Amino acid sequence: MTIFTDAEVERRPTLQFPIHELRANGVDVASVEDLRCRFDPASPSVQSWIARTLPALDRVINLVSGLIVPEVIAFGGQRPPELGSMLIQRPRFWEKYRYGVVPPRPKLVLGRQAATQPSSALPSCP
Repeated sequence: MTIFTDAEVERRPTLQFPIHELRANGVDVASVEDLRCRFDPASPSVQSWIARTLPALDRVINLVSGLIVPEVIAFGGQRPPELGSMLIQRPRFWEKYRYGVVPPRPKLVLGRQAATQPSSALPSCP
């Protein structure tokens, strides 16, 4: 199950898509680990992917915020830390409120890793 239409699937905020974009622009990225180790936040491919992904990221954050009203949403997983920092600065909370009441907004933070993966399980960069 997904919250994205078939047309939106390739704009989801997952790491496979910036890797594909970097490869299409001549940057040889072998894996997520390679992306994490060699991440260049100034790359036009990264900037383009972020711009294309933001509507989907906004949807996910607003969906989670509206359904369960968390105090915090943590960005974890194997993403490069700099990419996480770039992403938590950009989401936009939608301005439509039930009953005209502004709900509490979660704090967006960088988690060291996903809760199910100990940090020792990630390879270190050379």
